[in-house]
Amino acid sequence: MLNAKENGKLEQLHKASMEILGKSGIKFLLPRAVEILKSNGIRIESDVAYLTEEQLLYWVRKAPSEFKLYAENSEYDIVIGGDNVEPAPTFGAYQIIDYAGNARPALMEDFINFVKLYEANPTFKVNGGCCVQPSDVPAEHGIMLMYYAAYTHSNKCLITNSGSAEDLSPLFEMAKAAYGDDMEKWAAYPRITTIVNANSPLQFDPRMLETLITFCQAGQPINVDSGAMAGSSGPVTYAGNIALANAEVLAGIALTQMIRPGTPVMYGSTASGIDMKNAAVAIGAPGAAICFKYATLLAKYYNLPCRGGGALSDAKKPDLQAGFESMMIYKTCADNKMNFIIHAAGVLDGFASASYEKLIMDFEIIDFVNRVNREFEISDKTLALDVIEEVGHGGNYLANRHTPKHGRSEQFIAKLSVRGNAAPDQLEKNIQKRMAQLYAAYQKSVRDEAVLEKMRGIMLANGVAEGHIARINSL
Repeated sequence: MLNAKENGKLEQLHKASMEILGKSGIKFLLPRAVEILKSNGIRIESDVAYLTEEQLLYWVRKAPSEFKLYAENSEYDIVIGGDNVEPAPTFGAYQIIDYAGNARPALMEDFINFVKLYEANPTFKVNGGCCVQPSDVPAEHGIMLMYYAAYTHSNKCLITNSGSAEDLSPLFEMAKAAYGDDMEKWAAYPRITTIVNANSPLQFDPRMLETLITFCQAGQPINVDSGAMAGSSGPVTYAGNIALANAEVLAGIALTQMIRPGTPVMYGSTASGIDMKNAAVAIGAPGAAICFKYATLLAKYYNLPCRGGGALSDAKKPDLQAGFESMMIYKTCADNKMNFIIHAAGVLDGFASASYEKLIMDFEIIDFVNRVNREFEISDKTLALDVIEEVGHGGNYLANRHTPKHGRSEQFIAKLSVRGNAAPDQLEKNIQKRMAQLYAAYQKSVRDEAVLEKMRGIMLANGVAEGHIARINSL
């Protein structure tokens, strides 16, 4: 429940965003999007749309307050909205950083390894996307190959990449091979989601708009996102940056509902700031946490599901900086009930890099936060008054039968943290041990060979080399 002060801030931010939309407007750099806006009574000057508050809220209120995303295995179906919090993979890193800070280009093998580690972690019900950007496959075929790799290696809900209509056409053909051609059924049982980013300040580029239109027409959920950076692509003040980002996101959400009313959509944010010393992006700074907090509050103000955040860090390797920045950002998002937390594990270096060791560290951060946020039971058995009387003054509870009976369910048992008498390198050993356990626990998805054959045929018809497909099948 928001207090009066927070409600007042949200009202002020809302009014500022409405003024931005009415006076500055949002530029839509795709004629088809402009025509959709114009046909729904939105004032257009050149390619800039000016929305009134009444128009904006009319369309935004058509978006559902929550929706279900369906997985191949129904155990991993998720509801996005309300107070539900779901971690999701990192997205877009083009290089891998090791424990010592050495960097190399990401490969398709890394993509699949990350998918396997997310798949083996029971906390994650979402997989795929672009957890790393493989440098060893042609960029024009990456969308198809990453979707195929995720589909063949995961039973969980899937994120996909964004792209032009031409890029997305074969991806949707592949998805139809798996889920059928009935688009009304697709809309009733959404299977894939993606990210549409505003190009701050105050515009959406053609590629993002083609993604938005394509997914809306299929009734598939979209994250409409602003990455306004305070001091560069947004005002340096938090109030101004958040108001700008809010205007961008709401305009994108309004467009989704003009295309297909009721399309599931998430109010998204990667808004942050820059380092005032060197103008570098600062996704692990307190400003990012503030932006994520208010993105979540604003989403709930408009009764929309929300996405953002993650275990974010600007660190150059999985070190102390990576730990304290990631814990701050992830806990802020989870505490405020952000529904869909992309970049929940593995990201470093301002989104540019991913790390296996950081991935395992972030898994532990998520478990820590989940335990802190899970309420404890108060009852006769947990108050343990009879045990307190039995142990008495100066006694010891370690040997009492009550301790082993409740220890595992009540206390958090860390997989990585080093306590007691341990060697200085024990944390690194624990990370490697946990990684090996997850690889051992991973089980590859069983897929219908006829579906896979159709997918392979679609990729080959669109110029994908057979060797790239065979490589994915071998991993």
